[in-house]
Amino acid sequence: TTVRLKDNPSLAYNASSNPYTVFSSALPTQVSLNMSDYGMPSIVANQTYYYRANYLNTSGTLQSSGTIKSFTMTNYVDQTITFADLSNKTYGDAAIVTAPTASSNLTVTLTSNTTSVCTVSGFTITIVAAGYCEISATQSGGLNSGTYYNPATEVIKTFNIDPKSLTVTGSTHSLTYGDVAPSPTPSYSAFAYSETASNLTTQPTCTTNYVRGDSVGTSRSTTCSGGVSTNYTFTYVN
Repeated sequence: TTVRLKDNPSLAYNASSNPYTVFSSALPTQVSLNMSDYGMPSIVANQTYYYRANYLNTSGTLQSSGTIKSFTMTNYVDQTITFADLSNKTYGDAAIVTAPTASSNLTVTLTSNTTSVCTVSGFTITIVAAGYCEISATQSGGLNSGTYYNPATEVIKTFNIDPKSLTVTGSTHSLTYGDVAPSPTPSYSAFAYSETASNLTTQPTCTTNYVRGDSVGTSRSTTCSGGVSTNYTFTYVN
């Protein structure tokens, strides 16, 4: 199948000034026409243009006409995103609610690039772990109030989430002369998000310097150490 398309369909064929451009394929459904081969005198943004393909034989006689098609040349406008800086946080802080906007008034999308540290739902950023959090704000473009907008340049904001300070205190014991040494246990203050000692990578252990047979009235201490967690720092009270 061969299709011949004049550079300007409104004028008669002329081998020099208005020649045919030939598009061909083995099957009619595989013929692809390139509209750029028709030199329109001017293109105006936001205007609709109509066209129709006519099928002529080699002598220029019309054989059939296609249906009228149309397209609109749209002028796209740039847009920008406004996304406020995010301040550093501490593990255990509440979720962060932010409100990025686009100059197009189209909705901005937030995405976390560090989901092991922070996640995003809508405009709410939730802390998952201590570390470095990176959030991207994007707007893919589109139509709003009769104006078409290009995709906005991505805006990235970062902030740090510091570990939370956890106080560990060894248990106290009242002993009678001759008692065996107790086994002190740690107690904790200020866990985040209803967490417990089971959320620590390594729980602290406690020891005492009491020796069986110490004199009556002797004061001894318990000492705790060894706690490990990426989300907490440890302060030990003996």
